[in-house]
Amino acid sequence: MLSVNDLKGLLEVNRIVTLPFIVAAYFQEFGFSHFPSWVATGSPIFAVIAFMILVVAAFLASWVLFDLLNYLDFLLGRFQGVLWSFVTVTLLSFAILGFFIPSESLNIHISWFIASGACGLYLLDVKRKTDAILSRSST
Repeated sequence: MLSVNDLKGLLEVNRIVTLPFIVAAYFQEFGFSHFPSWVATGSPIFAVIAFMILVVAAFLASWVLFDLLNYLDFLLGRFQGVLWSFVTVTLLSFAILGFFIPSESLNIHISWFIASGACGLYLLDVKRKTDAILSRSST
């Protein structure tokens, strides 16, 4: 059975592993098929460098996406937090769906479900910490 400390530790680890899970799911699904033909994809050094570059690119893209999500959430005004919660629940629901429906019938690799769950847990942790900071600052 999971304890509260195990869950807190899992949420802290998700801050680090979310983007590598997403990039690993991308490589699992597509491989190097989106790279130009002149790139030497057979080299293991290239695979490590490409993985690191894609993690940095995914980090920058997610940073912009999270800021956009925060801005849209702010524009909703009195429904603040609803959009963030909706995205979190959607990602976690997609991850749980992967446990119950075989990925072969959906034509989606299982790594996407794992990456979705990691991202959903990360967003849940961010929302929890943001709510705690806002409640402390309002008192």
